Amino acid sequence: MPGSSPALHAAVAAVKASTATSVELAYKSIDDEGARALADALTTNTTVTTIDLRNNSIGAEGARALAGALKINTTVTD
Repeated sequence: MPGSSPALHAAVAAVKASTATSVELAYKSIDDEGARALADALTTNTTVTTIDLRNNSIGAEGARALAGALKINTTVTD
């Protein structure tokens, strides 16, 4: 994830390890690449219930990746 924030790296690692129940990444300059990384992690996660991605730089491509992941992940409700 070149150019992504340390917060994103930590969040993706926690999601992949299934240790996170909430992902707080508001105002972290997350872009499409970061959104795709998070989406990939969410496809196999069963512990995250909330995600906050307000005020980032996620475009259509990142949004599509997240939407696809949320079709698979049924534990995220907010």
